[in-house]
Amino acid sequence: MQLANELVRRNGHEYLGSGHLLWGLLAEGSGVAASVLKNFKLNLRAIQHSVASNFENGSRLRSDYEETPMTPRLKNVIEHAENERRLLHHNYVGTEHLLLGLIREQHGQAAQLLARYRLDLDAVRDEVQRVLGDGITPPG
Repeated sequence: MQLANELVRRNGHEYLGSGHLLWGLLAEGSGVAASVLKNFKLNLRAIQHSVASNFENGSRLRSDYEETPMTPRLKNVIEHAENERRLLHHNYVGTEHLLLGLIREQHGQAAQLLARYRLDLDAVRDEVQRVLGDGITPPG
């Protein structure tokens, strides 16, 4: 989320959306989400470039924003990520849950981009579990 927020501020966007979150997950590069996408033989830099090219030049942020407001779809992504955390019996929300949340939110910019790569929610969830190792929960 921190990298996504930095992208928003750097580009002067008025909101934080699912595309920004996906860009941040890819920019982080070493988290579970990035590992999972790499295991699907996806080029993370190419996806990141696609995400960035979809951003419209937003108007400058108002100076009275303490925090960048989230789009309703990004709020849904976070709710989906929390549900994925529960489904996987984890005690933390990590990059892997955010990735699953992005895929579940079918109408967001990130989900539409990931759909181009034919990522299936169940296949990604299975790969998350494989990457983490069955039953291994990283400290949260």
